[in-house]
Amino acid sequence: MNQALLTKLKGIFFHPLFLIFITPLTYILIGTIYTAQLSTIAFWSFFVLYLFILINQFLEKIIHKWLQQPNKELTTALLFTEAINLLIISSFALSFHILIGLLLLLYSVLVQSQFYLIKIDLKWFVFAMKAIFKGGILTYVSFFIHLSFIPNTIFLWSIPLILLALIVEITEYAIRTKQIEQIKQNRILFLSLLTSLYISSFLILWLSFSYFSLLLLLSLPAAWSLVSLYRMSANKNSFSMKLKQLSVFSIIFLFSFALVISTRVFI
Repeated sequence: MNQALLTKLKGIFFHPLFLIFITPLTYILIGTIYTAQLSTIAFWSFFVLYLFILINQFLEKIIHKWLQQPNKELTTALLFTEAINLLIISSFALSFHILIGLLLLLYSVLVQSQFYLIKIDLKWFVFAMKAIFKGGILTYVSFFIHLSFIPNTIFLWSIPLILLALIVEITEYAIRTKQIEQIKQNRILFLSLLTSLYISSFLILWLSFSYFSLLLLLSLPAAWSLVSLYRMSANKNSFSMKLKQLSVFSIIFLFSFALVISTRVFI
């Protein structure tokens, strides 16, 4: 029975559609949960921000495929998606603040130009900037669109979120470019980032949530699965499975982080 339930849960968490639609949610999860503790959530603004991240996720994939084509002609799908993307950015700039629109525009430009930046050997710049946007700026925006300010607390909480996003970006690049062996030779970097992620998370959350911060330990099995990617035996895993393991770790860690923050109502 337990084995059957575990298999069913694994099938859900590793399903491509689940990963596609849940990943954008994780970027704005912490800011939204914090908002819910102080005010009511503006569900329309939340949905549009989620849609913006989802659209840029699709644009990333569309442009990646477009760049691989010999005849790089602009497709209707690309133009239509870009039009919706710009419409959303403009609506945020007009409805909230011009700076919000500018930040979302910069994020979109970064997502769409990353392949060129990596090609000219600026991959570490791309990793760092995507981590800052995904772990930090999108978290700040998700809070700001509800209450029109950003508390210092959320800046502190974003430190481990940025570290998590950096781990994901570096590992995903290694998997996609099949350079996992190169990363294996530098396990110290990965293990240092992973250790820093948990230490910073515990230290930061313990200040406000005490022993509730131990709920982060729920993500350890997924973290161990991620560590296995850097072993020789990981070569047996498919390209797709490695990416799924990475996504699942990120999702479980962020939901564990969100679970800790949610305990504020009991403190």
